[in-house]
Formats: sequence, structure tokens, C-alpha cells
Amino acid sequence: MRRAGAGFLSGEFIKGIDNKMRYFRPLRVGAYRLLASSLEEHVDRDILYLCMESPTVWEDVFRIEGMSTQRLSARLDEACMRAFGGINGRTR
Repeated sequence: MRRAGAGFLSGEFIKGIDNKMRYFRPLRVGAYRLLASSLEEHVDRDILYLCMESPTVWEDVFRIEGMSTQRLSARLDEACMRAFGGINGRTR
């Protein structure tokens, strides 16, 4: 049973197409956008990662069209190179 004023954290879950229990997608996207905008003040936006979310959620949160596994991997790799440089002294 919900408590009055409990808000987002007491929200109801739905079963996603992947059979995982999640908040309704518009609520998740809104929460992720809020969190991302706060974190972007302190870290490179490209290192932010939404574990276990679909490419469409990624696109909605970060407003990136055409997200794919390959594009995500490249995005994270490039952010790591900017942050840490080459591995063992090697650069790209």
C-alpha cells in the first residue's frame, strides 16, 4: 500500500518486455534525465551508463539517435581515452 506523499520511490512496477520489473518507462526516463543533468556538472557525459536499459531508453535520456551496442561501446571507449589516456603509456 502506498503512503501519502511517498512519491516516486513508492511507485508501482510493471513487467517489461524483458520480464524485469521496472518503473513505467516515462518515469524512468525522467528520473535518468534528472540524474544525468546533475552528474554532468561533475563528469564527462559520455561516461554515464544506463545498465540493463534498452537503446530506446538511452536515446530518450541522452537525446542520441541511432544508439546501438557498437555505438555505445565506442562512446564509452572514447570517454575512457579522454579521461585516462592510453593504456600502459600507449595512446590512440
